[in-house]
Amino acid sequence: MGPWQFIQSTGKSYGLKTDYWRDERQDPIKSTVAAARYLKDLYNQFGSWSLALAAYNAGEGKVRRALRKSRSDNYWRVIRTRYRRRGTMYQSL
Repeated sequence: MGPWQFIQSTGKSYGLKTDYWRDERQDPIKSTVAAARYLKDLYNQFGSWSLALAAYNAGEGKVRRALRKSRSDNYWRVIRTRYRRRGTMYQSL
């Protein structure tokens, strides 16, 4: 939901409140700050902006599995393997 498409649990992890009265995932400023923090954490985890963006889109677990199965830490090598999702080659793994 919102401009950065946070699921509720990820939004909560990055300080966005969701209850009956409000959903801060829809707040353009708060959600952008949270998205920047999340992307920074993903970059620190994967060491690559390409992998960080893939993890933002597909999920951290899918990226970790694709890296492990392909025995590579390079986004461009991983997307040429069968461990990425069809139709989302450049968007996610």
